[in-house]
Amino acid sequence: MTLRVTFIGHASVLLSFNSAHLILDPVFNDRIVFLKRRIPPGLPLESLPPLSGILISHGHYDHFDRWTLKQLSKSIPVVAARGLGVHLKKLGFEDIRELSAWEKTQLGPFKITATPAKHSGKQPFFHEVSEFVGFVIENEKTVY
Repeated sequence: MTLRVTFIGHASVLLSFNSAHLILDPVFNDRIVFLKRRIPPGLPLESLPPLSGILISHGHYDHFDRWTLKQLSKSIPVVAARGLGVHLKKLGFEDIRELSAWEKTQLGPFKITATPAKHSGKQPFFHEVSEFVGFVIENEKTVY
């Protein structure tokens, strides 16, 4: 199995396991609230391959970008930190799995485990309240 990692920007990464693709914390927006993006995404949104899943670590605007999520197919399964499900449902996503630390889900060929995460970012406005998690993604290769 070949694993390819494509850096998109900040925390946005595309993981490609042969023909299966997962995107983490997708942000393709030109602006996040009042901040303008300085560097374009490492991969244009329209160049994304068909996605097997979307993973979202927490609800801060630089990780949970509503504009980007509105651009993606609502049939793509989403694995997200607990607390984001209600917001993802409002955006129209059909398959939403909220996880707290150490909870697991199976997403096609991937076993995904949420891990504890500490986050010092203080954002009093413009974010959705959620837990903070990391992810371990297991297949033939394991990614943390």
